[in-house]
Amino acid sequence: MGSSPMFPTILYNYSTSYLINSINIATSHKNLTTTIFYTKKILNLLKVFKKNNFIVNYFIVKKNNLYFIKIYPFYFKNLKIMKTFKLVTKPSRTYYFSLKAIKLLTKRSGSSIYLISTSRGVFNQFEALNLKLSGFLLGYYYL
Repeated sequence: MGSSPMFPTILYNYSTSYLINSINIATSHKNLTTTIFYTKKILNLLKVFKKNNFIVNYFIVKKNNLYFIKIYPFYFKNLKIMKTFKLVTKPSRTYYFSLKAIKLLTKRSGSSIYLISTSRGVFNQFEALNLKLSGFLLGYYYL
């Protein structure tokens, strides 16, 4: 069975890259919204994205007994902010960072924000340092 643009075949492990690619495509085409399938993992990532001002807002929409999430990317005066988000961790390779490595990363990163997946959820590097948590690097963006 093939995949269609309206109902793509998505593996659960790829939901992070599916979300980030959907937002990156929407911002590159200067779309004000994008719609993706609902999963709990995507919803948790969207909460982190909203808290770090990657997106403006999101809503859960029900259509034909299927749940979707409508996402509004962040724009400032017609400039896209999330244009440089890079996904680092892939299903084939994860990059684990210790607490000491996160401290070094924070000192040398400048204006970059890193998303780190920990045992308690996904945090940026500053929150992970405050909670003294280590984990693997999901991705980063720089201004």
